[in-house]
Amino acid sequence: MKKTETKNLGMMLIAVGMFFLINPTVNIIDVIPDFIGYLFIVCGIDRLADMEDHFAQAKRNFVLLSVISAAKTVSCLLLAVIDGTFVILLSFVFAILEAIFFIPAVVNMFGGFHYYGLRLESKACYGIYKNACVKDESGNKVNVRKRVCSSDSILAYTITAFVIRALCYFLPQLPTLFSYSNKGIINGGYRTDWTYFIPHMYFLCGVLVVAVCLPWAIRFCRYVKGITEDRPLIEALEKRYNENIAPNENYFAEKKTTTVWVFTVLAAVFCFSIYIDYVNWLPSGVACLFFAVVAVLLRKNTKMAIPTMISGFIGIVPSVLEVIWQYQYAEMKYTPSSFVYGIGKSGEMYPAIMIAEAVGAVCLIITVWFFAKCIKDMTEAHCVLYEKKRPETRGGKGKALCDSIMKEYKIAFSLITAMAVVSGAHGVVAVYYPEIWILNILIGVVMAVFLLRARNIAKDDLYDKLNERN
Repeated sequence: MKKTETKNLGMMLIAVGMFFLINPTVNIIDVIPDFIGYLFIVCGIDRLADMEDHFAQAKRNFVLLSVISAAKTVSCLLLAVIDGTFVILLSFVFAILEAIFFIPAVVNMFGGFHYYGLRLESKACYGIYKNACVKDESGNKVNVRKRVCSSDSILAYTITAFVIRALCYFLPQLPTLFSYSNKGIINGGYRTDWTYFIPHMYFLCGVLVVAVCLPWAIRFCRYVKGITEDRPLIEALEKRYNENIAPNENYFAEKKTTTVWVFTVLAAVFCFSIYIDYVNWLPSGVACLFFAVVAVLLRKNTKMAIPTMISGFIGIVPSVLEVIWQYQYAEMKYTPSSFVYGIGKSGEMYPAIMIAEAVGAVCLIITVWFFAKCIKDMTEAHCVLYEKKRPETRGGKGKALCDSIMKEYKIAFSLITAMAVVSGAHGVVAVYYPEIWILNILIGVVMAVFLLRARNIAKDDLYDKLNERN
């Protein structure tokens, strides 16, 4: 039974998430990663997105922003090996990508609030109000609700704060692009090292970001808080949600599947291996993490969720050690063949890498096969809903449909297992064939085909029919 308690639809999580965007950045390093804040916002507008298209589009944009921000966080690993010019380019690219999705996201979010303000006659959706004492026509003092800030000005302030913060991503690094030379009378010369001013610019930009974003976040929080305190509005939204959305099991089945699909694809991506300077930049531990997250989402549908979570979280440990040891090995200018020839300390360091790769591969394989059982249980449960929708015409078809979907998933998961085997064997085989990891990519391309086929069959033959009207 779906819970009908909505707790103000979780809207205060939107304000909590926005507070994560206050912190300044150094290069592309967030003191507090933005993707955490974006995920809070996604949770905050989740139920609103179920009821209104503006919020649905905003939710999609914030999900993409969380992925971009997570990629930016991961790319911080590159800072140890790239120069200042490339850092500027990287910062600029991420700033543009975030702007492309953030601005439409907040515009749609405010559009959703304005829609409900119009349909449900809520003044709170149009700005921040406070109690004020004014005189009426008779000269008597009366208490009224006076608007002190419009929602349009808060929207403009939100975009302005974001743009200023985005500019501060890369502005402090601009001095690396310039140099100044001056020739005097006696053929002397000097060059001004503008990079000396980079720390000062970071300090100034950090102060500017906090000075602009903190007042904005406080004002935005007051705006959302005012909406949640409008009881007629919240009660109307809760009633609409409980009557039209909460009882719809078919809708939640497709919604959960979409979320599971996204995380499964992210997990599959990190099952690839891409070695740069003998360091794997797509560690399998991240795939284990994503599989574990999906298991958390499916914990009510399958008994295999807990084993999947346990093996997934355990798989993170050898993966982290593998990357650390690979990086240390590369820092010593060693290659896999260095181990064969017994150069320096390679004979001591490389066996640790081999063990970490092997243990990580075993953990990933176990996690994948536990996860396959989770997917099967979820699909079987949704096929039961498929049968219940039109029992007079669909009797007995659910099992065949489940088998058809799982056939594609099993092939995809078998190929992921093969990718894990190749990754685990890399530590030994790379000594003789350093480019063996390319085989992992070739297997992965085939895996992607079957993963997509499973998704298409499930969507066309199961979830589209679940949501069609009688």
